[in-house]
Amino acid sequence: MLAVAAGDVDFSFGTAASVLPLGLGGKVKMLGISSAERSKIAPDVPTIAEQGLPDFEFSFWFGLFGPAGLPDAIRDKLAEASIEILSSEEIQERMVKAGNEAAPMESSEAFYQWAKSNGEFALERLESTGAKPK
Repeated sequence: MLAVAAGDVDFSFGTAASVLPLGLGGKVKMLGISSAERSKIAPDVPTIAEQGLPDFEFSFWFGLFGPAGLPDAIRDKLAEASIEILSSEEIQERMVKAGNEAAPMESSEAFYQWAKSNGEFALERLESTGAKPK
């Protein structure tokens, strides 16, 4: 984002946390958000879908992961606790102040399916350019 602000590159994608200080400070122009809905943090920034690319939805995200052999009972308990924490008003407010928005899934299976779909979307877009993932 600093390269955009300096005029070294024309545009870039970035996380809300990396873009917001520069965007809200007038150093870069926030052109669009790649999520399905406008951000609560910057509601005046239109989605990319609103601007004519309806199938373009891609979010930067964080997830909670454990080892492959993690027992289901422990996985479910961790998922339940993280959903409860991320759903709390206090944590939601803290995340917004840090430039993030919490979007907890209803279960670890829902997160898995969403992350899988998100990864497939990114791979399809990458392959459509002719680039090969390494």
